[in-house]
Amino acid sequence: MDARNKTAAHGFLFLALLPIIEFVHDTPRLQSVLAARLFHHCLDIVLKPLKQAMEKGATMPDPLGDLRYCFTPIASYILDNPQALLVSVV
Repeated sequence: MDARNKTAAHGFLFLALLPIIEFVHDTPRLQSVLAARLFHHCLDIVLKPLKQAMEKGATMPDPLGDLRYCFTPIASYILDNPQALLVSVV
């Protein structure tokens, strides 16, 4: 893949859309627990390739085209307030 993010993109890359859920159960506590579990399950699915690359490494091309064996930790994660509270378990 020879395409790279340009500096005008400010380093952000759209990764996934998360589902909007509506529950038939009326208990708010149960709804919040189920919503949190679904959110974390979706993140596990979306971030699975990154987690594998972080643990086992992955071969990636450098700017000169040479292949390098890299480990890629997640460096940043941008959220709005409700998701930030959900991820930080507040």
